[in-house]
Amino acid sequence: MPGRKERVMDKKTLLIGEPMGLFIACEEGRLSDISNYNFAVAGAELNVAVGMARLGQKVGYYTKLGDDPFGRRVLEVLRKNKISTELIMISKERPTGMMLKSKVSEGDPDIFYFRKNSAASTINTDDIMALDLEGYHAVHMTGITPAISESAKEAMFALLRRVKNRGMRLSFDPNLRPMLWQDLKSMRETIHSIAFQSDLFLPG
Repeated sequence: MPGRKERVMDKKTLLIGEPMGLFIACEEGRLSDISNYNFAVAGAELNVAVGMARLGQKVGYYTKLGDDPFGRRVLEVLRKNKISTELIMISKERPTGMMLKSKVSEGDPDIFYFRKNSAASTINTDDIMALDLEGYHAVHMTGITPAISESAKEAMFALLRRVKNRGMRLSFDPNLRPMLWQDLKSMRETIHSIAFQSDLFLPG
């Protein structure tokens, strides 16, 4: 059914999250002892956006970035992968978040975040209500965004309401990061609430 396939491909998915600058250790050891790092960008939602775009899907991305080298690298990666950046906001006052990641041959790497007071952490309900969702049929988000600040959590619930009111589909990956939450109770309540309202739930 070529007509149906064309209609599906014309639909656009919006991903919302916090992409960050990423420094990956070039050798094993404690992060405090490492001198050489490779520079890249990171973000669970960013990875999904890139994967979808490479599969030929039409994708847009929303976040807030600082007017800094990390933010510019994120924009470069998105545009290189043909991901729409028209909804992204640039902050002159707040930086783009960043993180350090250790190199390991076994076990999990050590990760250290620098995301407190980042541009993305200021995402709020007013920002979400001002988003132009015309042309989008689905939204993908993770449990990371509501964990980065109280205003971001409120914004994600505002987004849920807009998604439901517009008859859009919601894809949700809980992507549990306990270290980002104030406490486990808040994490569980928030994740459960969003999961029950999602159309596609992707537990890892």
